[in-house]
Amino acid sequence: MIEGIDAEEYIQQNADPIWLHQNGMWKYIKDEGEKHEADAEDRDKL
Repeated sequence: MIEGIDAEEYIQQNADPIWLHQNGMWKYIKDEGEKHEADAEDRDKL
């Protein structure tokens, strides 16, 4: 656990695409369309 959340979830929230690629975590890399949709969903939650 990191900062009270699961390590995998922490990586998904904080790692940039380059770090994810370098570490073979391609399944967590979002394309630009997905990123914008996720940002919109986050704004809707506020």
